[in-house]
Amino acid sequence: MSEWIKCSERLPESPENGCENVMVASYSTQRKIFHISCAEFQRGKFYNKYNEYMPIDDCYWPITH
Repeated sequence: MSEWIKCSERLPESPENGCENVMVASYSTQRKIFHISCAEFQRGKFYNKYNEYMPIDDCYWPITH
């Protein structure tokens, strides 16, 4: 797939066990820039790829795509 998908349109499928590795784009309205990073999607939420207990979708860098 060569296009980014808006989170408002569709989220990744959440596997019953384990996680789905995804690339995410976050947008900071304060800095007016995008940030691209790796993440894990599990239990319906995005997590830091290297620390599964740290959610990364927050008010400072909300995941948009």
